[in-house]
Amino acid sequence: MYNQSEKHSEKRNKYYPLAERFLIKLSNNQFKLKAPIAKYEGPGRFALGLAEDVRLLGDDGFLEYIKIKLTKCQQFLSDSTNLGVDLMKFDQN
Repeated sequence: MYNQSEKHSEKRNKYYPLAERFLIKLSNNQFKLKAPIAKYEGPGRFALGLAEDVRLLGDDGFLEYIKIKLTKCQQFLSDSTNLGVDLMKFDQN
């Protein structure tokens, strides 16, 4: 019988075997990925897709890349006039 953290560890090993050596376990459900990165696009999409669940760490170039992407998203939303959504509702947190 496995406990939850053992199951997650096995799953991580199965699906991301090459990333395993770059993962540092901080707690039962927190990990830090410290890996060499060739381009910011992949990690950037990952981080932006989980923006509420991750804490961004990285070099100045990566953090600047994220800032540029966020600025472009904000510009896109402010330029969109037919959204039918009150954007102020999303600005509460």
